Amino acid sequence: MAKVYDSFMRNAEDKYFSKWRSGLLKNLSGSILEVGAGTGVNIFYYPSEVSKLTLTEPDQNMLKILTKKTKQRNDITVEIHRASVEKLPFPGDSFDFVVCTFTMCSVSDPQDSLSEIFRVLKPKGKYVFLEHVANTQNNHVYKWQKRVEPLWKFAGGNCHMTRNTACEIKTSGFEILELHTTHITGLPAIINPFIRGVARKP
Repeated sequence: MAKVYDSFMRNAEDKYFSKWRSGLLKNLSGSILEVGAGTGVNIFYYPSEVSKLTLTEPDQNMLKILTKKTKQRNDITVEIHRASVEKLPFPGDSFDFVVCTFTMCSVSDPQDSLSEIFRVLKPKGKYVFLEHVANTQNNHVYKWQKRVEPLWKFAGGNCHMTRNTACEIKTSGFEILELHTTHITGLPAIINPFIRGVARKP
């Protein structure tokens, strides 16, 4: 997965995700934690105003690619940890922002992961997210997502098609400040829709 991830995502990145990442990350500042940083796609979108960028990634193969990419950002102090979202090795109230893109679909427990994100955020800190989620508005597509999901998880590193991440965020104690739902034309219906936005810890 690590070897093919960037090339597999390139077309969608060029058409959609690059713009979305830029919009979500361009105004961030202070101390930032990115969980499930993967191959480091976001590294090029963080502004130089970031005082410190901390990245976590549990997969060793992803970490190798991530480490190489971070060396291209000499203007930001970057720290990398091998850790899962469910068990973050940081004290509570540590970060101004937590960034999570295309990660909640593959964590073993979304509620545990969101609880950890909530814990390490400072009061009034913000959670920035970009995910693909279940199509709960189209029952026919949703049924196909459930049918395909077992094979999809096996081939895609535990990636789930049927998670309702926006609902999970709301029930984890966050206040959602911004939420956009988008269906991408040209992609199979079972991969849609995508959500992106910002939530705040009270």
